[in-house]
Amino acid sequence: DGNAAVYYKAAAELKSWGGRYTEAKELFDIAIPLLKAETTTDCTSLLETCEAMKAFCDRNLQGTQDSPMKFSIPDSEKGADGQTPAPNVGQATADKYQGPIIEEITDEDPEAPCAVANGASSASAPSS
Repeated sequence: DGNAAVYYKAAAELKSWGGRYTEAKELFDIAIPLLKAETTTDCTSLLETCEAMKAFCDRNLQGTQDSPMKFSIPDSEKGADGQTPAPNVGQATADKYQGPIIEEITDEDPEAPCAVANGASSASAPSS
């Protein structure tokens, strides 16, 4: 089924972009025969892409591919250890960098603009 094949291909590409090369290869191995069996449309380009991406995963697993997971950081942005990015580059700060701040937003937040638009409490919503 061509539809299933493109879903497997998309999932495999996401896995490979995330560095999960073994998992991506498994998904490409499912997508490729499905694309080869598809007869209602020309899947040549999709098939070529799957095979190229699978080869990319193989090279990463074998260590012969330059990893896309390595980023060069200019010396001016390196931290005291020479590796870690300096916190708030270009800004003075007294606090030690603690990593990214992850803020969770829920649908139940009455302050959220979408919640207000959908009839939640508008008493504290900013007026327009």
